[in-house]
Amino acid sequence: MRARQDFGIMKRRTNDRKFVYYYWVYDENGKRIYRSTGERTKARAMDYVLELREKGELGKRDRMMVILNDFAQDFFVPGKCPIENHAHMRGKSMTKATLTVRRTALVKHILPYFGKKSVSLITHAQINRWLLELPEKDKVTRTTANATLVAFRMVMQEAVRQGIISENPCGKIEPLGNDSTRRASYTVAEVQKVIGKPEDWENPMIRTMCLASALTGMRLGEVRALKADCITETSLYIRASYSEADGYKLPKNGQTRVTPIPPALRDELLSYDRGDGGYLFRQFRQDEPITDTWVTVCLKKRLEKLGIKGRTFHSFRAFYNTEMVAANVNGDLLRMVIGHQSPDMTEHYLHLESSEFSQLREAQLGLIGKIMA
Repeated sequence: MRARQDFGIMKRRTNDRKFVYYYWVYDENGKRIYRSTGERTKARAMDYVLELREKGELGKRDRMMVILNDFAQDFFVPGKCPIENHAHMRGKSMTKATLTVRRTALVKHILPYFGKKSVSLITHAQINRWLLELPEKDKVTRTTANATLVAFRMVMQEAVRQGIISENPCGKIEPLGNDSTRRASYTVAEVQKVIGKPEDWENPMIRTMCLASALTGMRLGEVRALKADCITETSLYIRASYSEADGYKLPKNGQTRVTPIPPALRDELLSYDRGDGGYLFRQFRQDEPITDTWVTVCLKKRLEKLGIKGRTFHSFRAFYNTEMVAANVNGDLLRMVIGHQSPDMTEHYLHLESSEFSQLREAQLGLIGKIMA
């Protein structure tokens, strides 16, 4: 006697007059129930159902009713996000800028593909195909696709924490490789041309900001947050960063960094000090620095005029790192001053007159000599 099949698949016409494959299983009363696989080919539909069966999720009707659109409604919304609340309970935090980026990824690149699916029916195979196709379908870089995968993984991990699924289907997804056309570091010759002279710039203030990044590796937000009390005779304290979403905040790694600076850079930075304790680089109000948009647009115009492509403000940071490595600066020290260090490195390099800092100071002096030549 032929054994009864525990599942089957069938093709159904959708509202847009195309076809999608459904699968059927028996419920606890022996009645067939039907669920969409979301797939348009029989082979993919079969893979989907076999993966569900292997995970023990096939036919679990209660879990099927948790739709991703509903589950993710408040994700990455400040004050409402369950991931943010979970982090706060453990003494951690998520900045508004981070939440905004994650929310954008969720709304633009995840929910359009998975929003109508049940959380428990989203499989590893589906996510892997989605990631591979995302750069072409949504016209994004592989870096953006990988960042979107991180957001997806966080959402699905919350589903695990809430007991909706037993395993995160994003957990073992391999990220895409780096973009072959990613922005590279400036060359010395390019930095010489970009920095030029103050009169070459529509706004000379932005020239000084670029120079500061090229000689210290500071991020744009960190340069924007500079105040006169960050600068001593020989050193620069990077205490904060500034963004439109979060305002004045700790630097990316959460710790103050310190780096020696050449006298010429110190003097140029302090030339923007109004003596009122406000930001050095600002447009009108002392409590608001110049906008990142203004800096970006001004630098873009300068680069276009010079015919330099594929570079941004952040490329100055890569330039600094490259030049310091070429000058044989101690790797642990460089990671500390540029903000890539582990927390336990701070104590090790606290004394500014150590031989390592002297080496870094000499390398910076050599670098400014190249740039201003």
